[in-house]
Amino acid sequence: MRTRISTSVDDLVEEFLRQHDLSPPEIAEEFFKKITDPQIVKQNVQAAIEKDWSLGIPVMQMDAIGLYELKPNGKKIYTEPCPKDSYSVK
Repeated sequence: MRTRISTSVDDLVEEFLRQHDLSPPEIAEEFFKKITDPQIVKQNVQAAIEKDWSLGIPVMQMDAIGLYELKPNGKKIYTEPCPKDSYSVK
């Protein structure tokens, strides 16, 4: 039996839609629900931060003092002051 290795993306999408009995609009709606769900967004952001920290990459954040790099060890390195006309950070 010969295995077909080269499959187009369109063929893969069509096969997925057939297997799950979904239409493209239904998939788009489910995708939109998931990427806008606050709990899922929070989990994805936390996972991205943890991945960056595991690689030693700081995360940029801002507080009332200014913009800073938050290092994996919790150290803050300020890169620029908070603009005078910015909103209050609580």
